[in-house]
Amino acid sequence: MAGGGEAERANPTISALFEEHRVFFPPPEFTVRATVRDRLLYENAERDLEGFWAEAAEGIDWFRKWDHVLEWNPPFAKWFLGGKLNAAYNCLDRHVRTWRRNKAAIIWEGEPGEQRVLTYGDVHREVSKFANVLKHLGVKKGDRVALYMPMIPELVVALLACARLGAPHTAVFGGFSPESLRGRINDAQAKVVITADGGFRRGSIVPLKQNVDEALAGCPSVENVILVRRIGEAVHMHFHYLWLLGRVDDVMNVSGHRISTIEVESALVDHKDVAEAAVIGRSHAVKGQAVSAFVTLKAGVPLSRDKVDDLKTHVTEKIGALARPDEIFFTAELPKTRSGKIMRRLLRDIAEGRALGDTTTLADPTVIARLRTQYEESGDGP
Repeated sequence: MAGGGEAERANPTISALFEEHRVFFPPPEFTVRATVRDRLLYENAERDLEGFWAEAAEGIDWFRKWDHVLEWNPPFAKWFLGGKLNAAYNCLDRHVRTWRRNKAAIIWEGEPGEQRVLTYGDVHREVSKFANVLKHLGVKKGDRVALYMPMIPELVVALLACARLGAPHTAVFGGFSPESLRGRINDAQAKVVITADGGFRRGSIVPLKQNVDEALAGCPSVENVILVRRIGEAVHMHFHYLWLLGRVDDVMNVSGHRISTIEVESALVDHKDVAEAAVIGRSHAVKGQAVSAFVTLKAGVPLSRDKVDDLKTHVTEKIGALARPDEIFFTAELPKTRSGKIMRRLLRDIAEGRALGDTTTLADPTVIARLRTQYEESGDGP
């Protein structure tokens, strides 16, 4: 900085700030829990830096091994020159060929209280599918992708799909304003933006899609936007938006066919007599999963067996026979969080006859208690 030397000489305190000789050791209770506690590891690295890291690099899969470990021209460093690998392959592919295929890779709980567990096999499948979506949109190696998403498993899927294609990504914090988002999109010259209709943060809904709309007014490089349905908000679609419908685990496996719960819910709500619907997959000995629907009818619509048949027929006409609900249970209310999100995992607990999970986020805990009693008394319960 110009004039910096004069300022330091004029103020010794500033000059002293550039010198620091103190050493801060971690507390003992932290050290004993450390993954690496063997001092020999550090000594080996100091004695042979390149050999140490070459040995460590053998622990991951390479498509082509490196020619040189390190090219060090301070302050610039180039590691593993000539080597070729893929981060997504090392995170997923090498594991799905082993017993880890069915091991939990992501254990997640959302702010409203929903819980999801995805195995390495689950994540690998979704990453492969989403990478193909990006390829279909023309994303190739070297193209940049901007991510403006809530903390949901789809964020991991999107990151790894970009890595799979060799498309660098810029992850923008969901709390940033449209102006900040615009600057980061333009800095990267992003070709695609991946976002959600909204997200939850400390009890409030963050309008992610609305912020993207404002940001895109000055982002000429963006060709397409991919939208994840997180909060179920009704959004106006313009530009080149694509819905990535639902969550990666909101899919039922019915007789070997994958059916979206949101698609069935949309078909039910499309009926003139239905006010609200929530669909879950219930374990079935023959089909794998059965389609179970919890439906709230509009005020004044009478309950009847004919209405059940009518709704099943409506879904069949809209989607197909495979999506026809095995059971439809009418309820005056659905269990919701204080922010209005339907707690489908609790409905799944009821349908499976399991103990109810955490209900502390419910706006009215008595709703789920009444619903469980009514479900069991109806004879639909297991």
